[in-house]
Amino acid sequence: MKRPIFFIYFASMSLAGFAQPMMLKSKAADIVVKANGKPTKLVVKPKGEQQAIFEAKMHLPVALQPNMISSVNAIGKSFLGTPYVYFTLDSNHRAKTRLKPMSKEVLVVNLKQLDCVTFVENTVALAQTRLDKNNSFENYKKKLQEIRYRKGVVDYAARHHYFTDWMFEQAQKGLLKDITQDLGGEPYQKTVTIMTYKKDTAYGNMADPKTFETIRQVEDAINKRPHFYIPEAKIPALENKLLDGDIVAITTHEKRIEIAHVGFIVKRNGRAHLMHASSVKKQVMITEEPMADYLMKNKGQSGVMIARLQ
Repeated sequence: MKRPIFFIYFASMSLAGFAQPMMLKSKAADIVVKANGKPTKLVVKPKGEQQAIFEAKMHLPVALQPNMISSVNAIGKSFLGTPYVYFTLDSNHRAKTRLKPMSKEVLVVNLKQLDCVTFVENTVALAQTRLDKNNSFENYKKKLQEIRYRKGVVDYAARHHYFTDWMFEQAQKGLLKDITQDLGGEPYQKTVTIMTYKKDTAYGNMADPKTFETIRQVEDAINKRPHFYIPEAKIPALENKLLDGDIVAITTHEKRIEIAHVGFIVKRNGRAHLMHASSVKKQVMITEEPMADYLMKNKGQSGVMIARLQ
């Protein structure tokens, strides 16, 4: 008996490059997931491809007493090998000329292609859903929406475009705690203005005056908050204080922007490695070298902020 063939349309673009919308075929009522590093076939009912992947994540084995950390670890590692794609949420950033605003903002669900931020967002939303009594696909989308957008409002201006703002909002909801200062972090003096500064050349939706003003106010709020970071040279001395599943926000020497990359801590032989969606390796991966060594090789990166899921 032939398996049904499903078609799904991805209008997926995000804040760092772009992929053309594509039509994908899937014979997948069988989804292969990774459990303890080994491929495991999980048969699910024929549904939309995104929902089939979601249901596979919900059936991943976790610790005997599942919690946020064990769920994040299991789900994050199940994404290993998933393709990295630039601009999975947007289509017109970094354009050479001013573009017309994009169509109305919609909640993008794309578990087949990830950038560094959507990898973190989706992993956390999936982990939340696993721990919820209601572990339906609709509840996952609701949690993703609440994580991605300020007050859960699906609007370009309400999306968390700056990761420190993302961390601040999740901390306000009790989802995580920024522990950077507790770990001995130093003041991080940065003024974020990249979106309003490049409104005519990089961010098409910023042409809308209301959107521009809203994001300008967000930038002002971010710039008034105290921020801390751990310089890259000091990371090895505190690796014993980092835990699996800690969220890493990598700071940058670049002007007008505060965070260059994000991911999760994975401990190996007592050292902290970075699990992330890599724009260089074009996939979700765990760094071969410890995170401290990884950072030292990237001259544009200055250190890290650390957030712990609650």
